[in-house]
Amino acid sequence: MLAGFARRERDQKRDQARDALAAEKKEPGQPGFNESLYCEPEPTYLCDAAKQVDKSLKDGGVSPAEGIAEGPMHGWGNTKVRPGYDPAFPTIKLTNWRGRFNAWLHKNGYKRLPEDWDAHHAIPQEYRNHPEFANFDFDAPSNVRGIPGSRMNSRGANVHQDIANQWKWFKEINPNPTRAQIEDFARQIDRGYGAYFWGEPK
Repeated sequence: MLAGFARRERDQKRDQARDALAAEKKEPGQPGFNESLYCEPEPTYLCDAAKQVDKSLKDGGVSPAEGIAEGPMHGWGNTKVRPGYDPAFPTIKLTNWRGRFNAWLHKNGYKRLPEDWDAHHAIPQEYRNHPEFANFDFDAPSNVRGIPGSRMNSRGANVHQDIANQWKWFKEINPNPTRAQIEDFARQIDRGYGAYFWGEPK
């Protein structure tokens, strides 16, 4: 009976914290969603794990407000990877390519991708249904490049559009390309535009 009451009270506080965070739209660096549930007003036995989860969310480019959509960490504040999440970064969904790329940058000693830079797929997403790419992880950090795009407001070259134009030309002359042809052209793009890719050390 008492356990059920405590559970309902915790759930009520969780819902209140969720509503408050959603309204405030907190940014990375401020107290996180899970910390607010398990460390406030009094720390619980999950407090340290909650802080670690929020840190992982921040490192992966996910704000606490966005973390609300992922739900509380209760039941997964350990090393177990939930289905649909990146094994290397367990708090980030496999489909969140920008978040996974930012987490990879952070882990490997680089600054996060600036907000006005684009996270570009080296192998274009339109080939997701290509039969030869059936088991290929399009959203893996290894297939993502940080590049200047239109959001930079003419502060530099719109490399994203240039690359898109190159792929448009490729598709016109290769309407049914093989995986080998696609990968070869992606390597050519990397060689031609690599100097523009993001890779600023911390």
